[in-house]
Amino acid sequence: GEEGYMAPAHDAQHWDLVEGKGSLFHPAYAAVTLGRVNGSQPDMMILCHKAGLVHIDQHKDYMIPQLSECILMYEEAARLTNRNAAVVGLSFNTSTMVEGAAQDYLSAMEKTYGLPCFDPVRTGVERMVDYIQDEKQEARFYKLFPHKQCVS
Repeated sequence: GEEGYMAPAHDAQHWDLVEGKGSLFHPAYAAVTLGRVNGSQPDMMILCHKAGLVHIDQHKDYMIPQLSECILMYEEAARLTNRNAAVVGLSFNTSTMVEGAAQDYLSAMEKTYGLPCFDPVRTGVERMVDYIQDEKQEARFYKLFPHKQCVS
């Protein structure tokens, strides 16, 4: 759809934010998600996950893989159309956790994956934006990616 019109022929100094739909692991939405990931040709992706969820909603026979596997699969899928695509952050829905447990969970995930981890409702997105805009990251991403796009 519209992703094909937007990517990659835009000014190099802007970001296109493309909201993800479904999951590569969802039995009903995997094809749609793969099309969106390929069609948008993302440079950067933010993987989203509901903390504590072990199976796909309403599909108890479909377990959610480890996040490390999810990261690899999304990068592999995105690299079919953009060889430099990378997961650069992890967004978590921690709404079922109390504040202290949620903060501990986000810290543990950040330590495990070495990427910014946040809950956009609970903690905001500033750390993720700061990470992307960091001078070193900026130079690295602009060198690797002539245009910026982020799929979440």
